[in-house]
Amino acid sequence: MTTNSKGLAAALTVGVFFTGVAWSEWRTVFRQRTEIARLERQAAGIEREIRELHAQRTADLQAFQAARDQVAAAAAPSALESRVRSVFARVDSLKERMARSPGQRIPELQLLTADDWFDSAQQNSHLETDDDFRVALGGLRNKAMNHFLGQLQGALNSYLKSSQGQLPGDVSQLAPFFASPVDAAALQRYEMLKTGVAGNATHGAIGEKASAVVDPDFDEMIKIGTDGWQTEPAYDTKPLHDALNAFNTANPGQAEPTPDLLATYFKDPAQAARFLEREKANERERAP
Repeated sequence: MTTNSKGLAAALTVGVFFTGVAWSEWRTVFRQRTEIARLERQAAGIEREIRELHAQRTADLQAFQAARDQVAAAAAPSALESRVRSVFARVDSLKERMARSPGQRIPELQLLTADDWFDSAQQNSHLETDDDFRVALGGLRNKAMNHFLGQLQGALNSYLKSSQGQLPGDVSQLAPFFASPVDAAALQRYEMLKTGVAGNATHGAIGEKASAVVDPDFDEMIKIGTDGWQTEPAYDTKPLHDALNAFNTANPGQAEPTPDLLATYFKDPAQAARFLEREKANERERAP
């Protein structure tokens, strides 16, 4: 081999060596780049999955919140239900107060209906003080007496038919003329205001005994006749009428005075205080 041939062979050998090295490195770099591209694609897919999972999680939370709100709305009482529950709670309070206050009961109370108790609880929205309960229990007694008076008037008219218009001498004589058996204790609370010929005793034949009134400050007195009945306050109304007359005399043409102003025209301070107490209790009863 000549010198030139040897040099060419050496050069080819070196070239092949370097070409092999370059090819090997290039393949390594290519594989690395391919792996990097694959990992980048994989990372992009993972990021997309993460975003989708976040979006799904947000949607699930929103759906859960909506479902929970629906359940809470269904479980929570409506405004009407709350008012009804409040009324029934006051019914229980009234019955409990009546049960532990024997002096507040009258025989006619057995005639009260569930509607009577419910109506009373609606009308007396504030049951806090003793006077609040006195007003409410007085109203219940008046409702009970109204039930009884319808029966009493029926018995009176039946008696008058059988007696040719003669009134009984005693209320107890009406017992056989009730459509259903009557409690004798209820009859004992009433008295004849008139006897003999009924005549024009349309409203004043029978009346509640003054001694039978439970709470004169808040109860009503009943008078019954052949055509109906009438009620009037059980307390003495003369001091009130006198105070009104005194106010009108001192202030001709003026509008009706406020309770506080009218109280200054009472002659008896104790009666004025009781008048104001009744007015305040009635105001609480009327309050929403």
